Amino acid sequence: MNLFIISLSYIIKRLTFQPPNPPGYVIHKNTKNNKEEIFFLVQSKKQNRYEKKQFNGINIEYINLFNKIKIKAELLLIKPHKHFPICIIYCHGNCGDIGYALYDCYLLAKNTNCIVLSFEFPSYGILKDLPFSEINTYKSIQIAYIYANKFLNINAKNIILYGFSLGTGIAFDLACKKKFPIGGLILQSPYLSIFRVVYDGKKSPFFDIFKNCDKAHKLKALTLFIHGNKDKIVPYVHGRILAKIIPSKYLYDFLTINGGDHLDLFVKDDETIFNKIKEFIVFLCSINLDNFIKNELKLDNYIKLLKF
Repeated sequence: MNLFIISLSYIIKRLTFQPPNPPGYVIHKNTKNNKEEIFFLVQSKKQNRYEKKQFNGINIEYINLFNKIKIKAELLLIKPHKHFPICIIYCHGNCGDIGYALYDCYLLAKNTNCIVLSFEFPSYGILKDLPFSEINTYKSIQIAYIYANKFLNINAKNIILYGFSLGTGIAFDLACKKKFPIGGLILQSPYLSIFRVVYDGKKSPFFDIFKNCDKAHKLKALTLFIHGNKDKIVPYVHGRILAKIIPSKYLYDFLTINGGDHLDLFVKDDETIFNKIKEFIVFLCSINLDNFIKNELKLDNYIKLLKF
C-alpha cells in the first residue's frame, strides 16, 4: 500500500509539472553591456528560432534575481509607457513558461494599462535545474510580490493576482496569507485540487497538492472567477464549487464563457473577459480605465484617485 501511495503521489506531481519543450524563451548575455537579454520563441513549420519582441507603447524587461537573493528567481516585467501604479502578478499555466505567457501578459497590460509581472516556476524555462515542488512555486510568487511591493513601489491594495490553470493554485495560496495583503484575485479555470482533477473524489488524500478547496476558508481577497463551461482539462464544476466555498464576502463575480474550453476562452469572447477584468480593477482601485485608454489623459490626474 505504501508503494502504491508513493507511486500515485509521484504520478500526480509529474502530471502537474510539465515544462514545455522547447522552452518559450532563452537568455543571452549582451557582450557590449554585459547584461542578460531575453529572446522569445518563434515557431514555424521549418524551424524554431528565438528573437527579441517589441510592442508599441510597452516595455519588456527581464529581471534576474539569481545573485541578489538566496532563492533563484526570474521575472518578466511588462510595463506600458503610460500606466497606473497597479501591478497584476500573472501566474501562467502548466506546459508553459514566461515566454509562452508573454502575449497573454501583453494583452493584459494593453487592455488595462496596468503593470504586469510574470514569474517563472522552478523546473521551467532556464530554472530547469531547480527541483519542482509545490512549496517552491509558493516561494516564487512571494518573491514576485515582494519585488512589486518593495522595488516597484506598488501599494499592496493595488497588487492584483491573476492565476491561470495550474497558476490558480499558486495565486490562491498567496491570497490566503495575511502576510501578503493584496487588492484582488482573478482565477481563470481554477480547480479544487490537482488530485480531484485527475480523480473525481470527495476528499483530498494527504499526498494531494495545490489543495485550493482546503484553503478556501482562509481567502483574504475579493475574487473574480472566469471559467469555460466546456472545459475538458479542469471541469467547469471545479470553479463553481470553489466559488461557493470561499467566504461569500470575497466573491466578486463568476464569469462563465459559454462553449469555452480550457485554452480558447479569449478566442471565444475576449471582449467580455477584458471588460469584466477592467470592471473589477475599477471597482478595486476607483479609477476610470476606459477614459485613460481612449482619451490618453494624463496619469497625474488619476493617481490621487487611487486607494493608497
